[in-house]
Amino acid sequence: MSSSKPIIILGDANVLIDYIKANEKLLSEACSVIFEIYVPIPVLREIKQLTEVKAKRLGLKLYEPSTEQLTEPLSDSLRLSFEDKLCLRIASDNGWICATNDKVLKKECERFNVSTMWGLEIMLILNKKGVLSKKEATKTAQAILKENKRLGESVVRDFIKKLKLYTAYSW
Repeated sequence: MSSSKPIIILGDANVLIDYIKANEKLLSEACSVIFEIYVPIPVLREIKQLTEVKAKRLGLKLYEPSTEQLTEPLSDSLRLSFEDKLCLRIASDNGWICATNDKVLKKECERFNVSTMWGLEIMLILNKKGVLSKKEATKTAQAILKENKRLGESVVRDFIKKLKLYTAYSW
């Protein structure tokens, strides 16, 4: 698994679902240009819109957790799902970044010194690297909000503000 690319574990099925529904090619671009993105098999099973074949076609790497990772979670938080606890454990074990839109998972990651990023931040990095225009990022964020009301308008507004502040690709 050695690579010069940062490694992200998608710790939130909603991040994948959001991108698949709004603009799935961004996952492929993120994988080919910037990150290695791992999806734990139990998280993949939560996503009706994504098969193993499609995940691999997009450049996502499937991660089979060890027995220890499956049975001994780091966090005892009752507010985290099994899949969230698993992602926290995998990210901690491997020194990976946990990408999530879940505030509770993000807090638990911080508690265990696991690096995190919000799901929309993937687009900020794609823009900064010149892969994604601000216009397309804005359109994708709005499409995500339309499909996922739990994300919240304020989150998308904050994302668009950050995007405008970036001195990056704007075509």
